[in-house]
Amino acid sequence: MAYTISTALAVYFVIWWITLFLTLPFGVRSQHEDGEGADGTDPGAPILARMGRKL
Repeated sequence: MAYTISTALAVYFVIWWITLFLTLPFGVRSQHEDGEGADGTDPGAPILARMGRKL
């Protein structure tokens, strides 16, 4: 057997993280786009990130 269990888990972990980071920007609106936001915050900060849905 060329690959061990630890190698398979490492590949799975890397692919999972890459997929997560690729899907993070989908559906996120910034404070600047919505015209909302608290004073003193960055205009590029997201209004609602929905991290639970993406995980």
